[in-house]
Amino acid sequence: MSNENGKSDVQCKIEQIIREGIQKKNGYLEKSRNLNIKDIQFEPDFYFWDSKNNKNIIGEIYAHVGPLKDGHKKKIAKDCLKLIAFERHYLEQETLEKKFICVDKSVEIYLNGKSWLAEIFKSFDIEVINYKELKEEHKQEIEKAQKTQAKGNY
Repeated sequence: MSNENGKSDVQCKIEQIIREGIQKKNGYLEKSRNLNIKDIQFEPDFYFWDSKNNKNIIGEIYAHVGPLKDGHKKKIAKDCLKLIAFERHYLEQETLEKKFICVDKSVEIYLNGKSWLAEIFKSFDIEVINYKELKEEHKQEIEKAQKTQAKGNY
């Protein structure tokens, strides 16, 4: 099955696992992800308050395994733009940290490498993190869901 954003139920489940894992590991407080700025609705994959460091953390989770095709790069670029747009309209008196979480080492390498997209991530201080805590069984679920999506059977 797929939701309105083209994500499979499996990808949504994995995002929830990652969101909860990040929150628990770091002791973050979850903030509402339904954000409205200048009558524009923003819904990042996570939005936390880090009370230890007195800052807000906003981010996107990319639950994809395997090589990146052009469409995948466009999805990543859209996520990046969402983070930048939110930052541009964010309250100036508070600190905001932007993160992009992926589940595949090759995505992390690509976004920290030499490409136009990697340069945008660096230029706008979006930290790329490979979520290594994801269990192998969950990665296999993602791969299976991706194959189903590729066939158009979702």
